[in-house]
Amino acid sequence: GASTASIASSASREAISVAVERRPVAISDGPPRLVSQSRKGTSTKHEAVVARAFFRTIVGKSVLVLTDKTNTKKGVMKAAQSALSEFELNFVKSTTDLWQRLNAPKESYHVVVLDLNKSELHADQIVRTLRGHSRYGKVPILVLSGDRELSEVVRASCSFVVFHPLAASMLREGLLWCLDRQALLPKKERQASCDRSPASGADDSGRMALTFSPSLPAFGLRGARAPLQ
Repeated sequence: GASTASIASSASREAISVAVERRPVAISDGPPRLVSQSRKGTSTKHEAVVARAFFRTIVGKSVLVLTDKTNTKKGVMKAAQSALSEFELNFVKSTTDLWQRLNAPKESYHVVVLDLNKSELHADQIVRTLRGHSRYGKVPILVLSGDRELSEVVRASCSFVVFHPLAASMLREGLLWCLDRQALLPKKERQASCDRSPASGADDSGRMALTFSPSLPAFGLRGARAPLQ
């Protein structure tokens, strides 16, 4: 009787401790898995680390966003939160406005964000033109998509994807990846990387110049993110 009660109690505790949570999982690893509630704190801690690094890194930067969707604009602004006064966040609704901004000699952007849900958007054409641009040929491109099937051009030439509906934590991680991916490494790995001499292809700021190679997307809690290079 005591043994049966102990087993039942153990099963009950196990059932209570298990929660359905979509964690970043590579497509090749299969569908999102059940994880124990005890791991939820790890995810929260990671998001806090990313947020602190994001708010440090974004200062003085300039981000250009192409979208005509109100919800997307609100989602991007929510991710920036209190940092809005620390960097330039510019929105354009058309490709004409996008090229006017990018061709303006007095303006400079560190990241270009393309919302693939924008009406009548020819993403492949924009990406190809950006990659051939004299000033922005190597600018990090963050794409926002409601479709998990991305074109080969987007996968091969963009830096990061966040799937709709946008999650602020995912978007911050994507922007941080574009601006300074070293900040996403554990502290010991960051230090080891800093101790090594700069790799070939690093630009004047010490950040690695972009190399384009596709990678499988990963799924997250309310959106998804996947470094595409």
